[in-house]
Amino acid sequence: FHKPAGCVTAKQDNVHKTVMEYFPEEIRAKDIAPVGRLDLDTEGLLMFTNDGPLTHHLLSPTHHIPKTYYAVLDKEVPESAVELFKNGVDIGDDKLTLPAELVILSAREAELTIHEGRFHQVKRMFEAVGCTVTYLKRLSMGSLTLGDLEKGKRGNSVSRNGSLDRLARCRCIQYEILEVNAVCDYRHLRRGHYYDAYFIRFCGGFQLNLKQLYYFYKSY
Repeated sequence: FHKPAGCVTAKQDNVHKTVMEYFPEEIRAKDIAPVGRLDLDTEGLLMFTNDGPLTHHLLSPTHHIPKTYYAVLDKEVPESAVELFKNGVDIGDDKLTLPAELVILSAREAELTIHEGRFHQVKRMFEAVGCTVTYLKRLSMGSLTLGDLEKGKRGNSVSRNGSLDRLARCRCIQYEILEVNAVCDYRHLRRGHYYDAYFIRFCGGFQLNLKQLYYFYKSY
């Protein structure tokens, strides 16, 4: 979903429009919820699911799921910020931030990839180098990208290989995120057999990319 500015990441709110209001009732009835949150004034990619374990995995700080943001700043970004963010920066918490990748696009534009999700982290990181974020958009989360999805619109697919509905029915997620060690070709699995996230994660350490998972789903 491409969250526009001016709506809150919540199921209900007495003041602002919520992201849930962009979904029809038949989808809301499936008890979906946003994975994480974006601030009221932040735009960009927001993932929804009704899979609790998947949400926990994506948001857990121990898994370091990369999230990339495009930011416009009120002043020029110092070149020194690239190395500073790479080594971790003090934003007022007990620990430095995890290493992050900063790409300066122009004097007041940058892309920042972080691997955790602290409160207002991107804004606070830029504040640590003397810049204020005036516009912020999340471009990607893991291997999911916003692409050219219009504001306020929801995508039917997480990639060109398969729809969210199809993947949800067979509980297929992007297993490269699970950081397992072994790789199993999809042809080693039996057609027509139901393999869910927990089997693949805990029974043998299989790792399949999204293209393989979708092909396996289509094969039966």
